[in-house]
Amino acid sequence: MWTPPALDARQQEAVALIGAARRPLFVGHERPDADVLGSQAALADGLSRRGAEPVICNPDAPESGFSFAAPACGFGWDKGRRLPQHDLIVFCDLSEVGRTAGLAERLLASPAKKVVVDHHRLPDDPFWDALFWDVEAAATGVLAARILHALDVHLDAEIARGVLLALVSDTGFFRFDNTNAEALELAAECARLGVRTADIFRELKQGREARFPAALGALLTRTEYLDEGRVALIVEERELGLGGLVGVGDLALDVLRSVGEVDVALHLRELEDGRCKLSARSKEPAEVHGLASGLGGGGHSRAAGATLSGPLPAARERLLRELDAVDVRPRS
Repeated sequence: MWTPPALDARQQEAVALIGAARRPLFVGHERPDADVLGSQAALADGLSRRGAEPVICNPDAPESGFSFAAPACGFGWDKGRRLPQHDLIVFCDLSEVGRTAGLAERLLASPAKKVVVDHHRLPDDPFWDALFWDVEAAATGVLAARILHALDVHLDAEIARGVLLALVSDTGFFRFDNTNAEALELAAECARLGVRTADIFRELKQGREARFPAALGALLTRTEYLDEGRVALIVEERELGLGGLVGVGDLALDVLRSVGEVDVALHLRELEDGRCKLSARSKEPAEVHGLASGLGGGGHSRAAGATLSGPLPAARERLLRELDAVDVRPRS
């Protein structure tokens, strides 16, 4: 049976604000991933049970593969207009307002109080009024479940679907080293409610486009090995045309991490607007948070990212300089 840990005073303050909101606005980072969407869906459906009218507005539309997890209010996204009516803003899975892209200025200008619900390392410039944070949580979806428990909202199949989506994504279907006892206990609670890991795996991983295998091969053939093979780097040019193919970069990084000598796997991808997106992964004891942080990004010890200004060759050089400057603690 899942039993959430006791809340500290700061978390209790955040729960009080969320529980009092009648029209909470949920916001995630650009290109919202499964942890953003799953935690938003769980919180939105859960608060609806209390009579609230939640609304979701992310910087970008979700990928079509996430439609199965949409809450009753739907996954909304920014269309360049005024923010939806709200009396509270809840930032899910991020603590840096800049990661909300074009929404940032409007969000900061809102007079509504702002609550951050996150499990990443925190930045040095807080903008929030209240914080529900735990870096030891396996996913923001875990924090969503704790918040709902504190508000006496019991998990049901719809809420559990969002929680489990977040959990399986951030733990790599319970393969990553952030898979702790609470994650497994919460997953078991979801299973008792009829929400199966196998069903989510099928939705996320077994509905890919026919071009996916060739695209994965194209990425892997671009691998270069640095630091005596301990660092693997893929540089993806925009002309390769893989920008809309969901999950291919993450799978390529998983393949590279399977190589015995590789401690750090990096994927630098050129975006349509000319910027470059870095995804960094590592194996214990190597860490990539410092690398991403030095490039203006963030994340976890073994999964982090950053957005760099282009062009791609300049971004690559900046990445290599930062790699030389930080200690990712490769194995001796």
